[in-house]
Amino acid sequence: MKNKFRLVAAVICNLTSAVLTAVSILHFFVTGGEGNMAVLGVTCFRYFTVDSNLLAALGCCALLPYQLLQLTGKRQLSLPRWTVLLKFIGTAAVTVTLLTVLFYLAPSIGFAELFLGDNLYMHLITPVLCLLSCCVLENEIRLPLWQSLAGMLPSLIYGSFYLVQVVFCQIWPDFYMFNIDGRWYLTVALSLPLTAALCIGLTALRNRLSQK
Repeated sequence: MKNKFRLVAAVICNLTSAVLTAVSILHFFVTGGEGNMAVLGVTCFRYFTVDSNLLAALGCCALLPYQLLQLTGKRQLSLPRWTVLLKFIGTAAVTVTLLTVLFYLAPSIGFAELFLGDNLYMHLITPVLCLLSCCVLENEIRLPLWQSLAGMLPSLIYGSFYLVQVVFCQIWPDFYMFNIDGRWYLTVALSLPLTAALCIGLTALRNRLSQK
């Protein structure tokens, strides 16, 4: 009964995260974004917030079919490791979004801007749902600590692209304020070890909470 409750809760979290992300991205193309992401159309994908939520939603959708099969009891199967890893990578990405918003952007821009409309889903609700499901409800498969560093990939890829667009090509405005007074190198020096520590910490937490 306890395992079934965990499975039902995980399905609800994953389904809710996927739906909220789909609705939020759709709104960018219909009415435009709000708050600090007041853009229309494909421009929304320049924000790590949107990209990380989309990646996390893909991880949720990858797990859902297997979880539904487990729930119906029609097949005895375990979650494929690739789906667990994809969900972890997406969760690490939206956790970076959540922590950046709470501890860096909100004190500067204001909480009202960052939690306005769909921003509330992408900056807070979806990250919390993914953290809950990944670390507490879907931790039956352990991940080795070295594998947790895969969670750095979204931040590394996006950060490299952001650096080129903002600093070297000067095409994008510095909307994340990572290049204040031209000190982008400080952001890089701080973000890499912090992101690595976050990924290792998330893996250690889910492994510790694992039932195995």
